[in-house]
Amino acid sequence: MYESHYQALERALARVEEKVGLQALSERFFALFFALYPQTLGYFSTTHIPSFAPRKYRAITAFLVDTVKHPDFAEGALTDEVRRHIIFGLVDKQHYFALIDTLEVLMREVLDDEWTPELQEYWEDVSQAMKGIITQAATHLFN
Repeated sequence: MYESHYQALERALARVEEKVGLQALSERFFALFFALYPQTLGYFSTTHIPSFAPRKYRAITAFLVDTVKHPDFAEGALTDEVRRHIIFGLVDKQHYFALIDTLEVLMREVLDDEWTPELQEYWEDVSQAMKGIITQAATHLFN
């Protein structure tokens, strides 16, 4: 992927955080995630979302940017993340995909008319790349 991809994504991520603030943004992310994928709620039954959400949101967005900016690093880091989550029973790649898809919903919601066709194209490229890495990790680790 190109430098323009990660620069546009970094700008969009900074803009959504600027518009909403990290705490509100990350809590909205999890509210959307649980609304769209209620079957995942059980994985977070003992999690204090207000303190957990900002760290997890930042981790997900860092993986997103690294997928474009540092793809070799992202592949290893995402594989490690999938491996680490096996202890929580997360052995369905769709759960990881749900996080990526929720982030898109959130960004589109916050950016509204600032979400451009160009940004949509970049998003599709990077989310597919990220899902590809997760699919490879899941195939290797879950079988």
